[in-house]
Amino acid sequence: MVGSLPVNKYLKDSGVKLVNEFTRLDGKKKSYKVKIEEIDEELEKIKEAVIKYAGNIGVEVVIGSDHKLKITSNEKIKMPGQGTKERESLIALLSQLNRWEEVSALDIAELKKVIIEEKWDAIILDEIKKFIEIETVKSVRLSKSKRED
Repeated sequence: MVGSLPVNKYLKDSGVKLVNEFTRLDGKKKSYKVKIEEIDEELEKIKEAVIKYAGNIGVEVVIGSDHKLKITSNEKIKMPGQGTKERESLIALLSQLNRWEEVSALDIAELKKVIIEEKWDAIILDEIKKFIEIETVKSVRLSKSKRED
C-alpha cells in the first residue's frame, strides 16, 4: 500500500519567510560541509598512520576496542589525460591494432555540448534530437540582496 505524501509545510509561507528559512538552512548546510571537510582531513591522517602502523608490524588488520580496520592494496590503472600526446598515441595504437572500436565510448557530456552550442549542421542535430529528451529544470540560487537604506 502506498501512503500519501506529506504536505509541504512551506506552501503557505510568505516570500520573506521562505527566503529567510532557505538562508538559515543553507548556512547550516555550509557549516556542516566545513565540519565534514575537517573530519575527512583527520580521517586521512589516521588512514596514513594505520597503514604505516600495520606495515611496521606486518599485519593487514588492526583491531580496536569494538571495531577493526582492514588494510588492502590494489593496483590502479591510470591512463594518459585527454588532449595529451600520449593519449593520441594510445588511440593511434589501438586503431592500428583494430581494437579502438572495442574500447571507445560515447562521450555524453561532449554530445550535450555539441547540441546546446549547435556545433554541427541542423540536419545532423535534428537526427540526433530524435533520441534525446529535453527537460526544463528550475533551480533556486541564494544571493545577498542589495537594499537601499
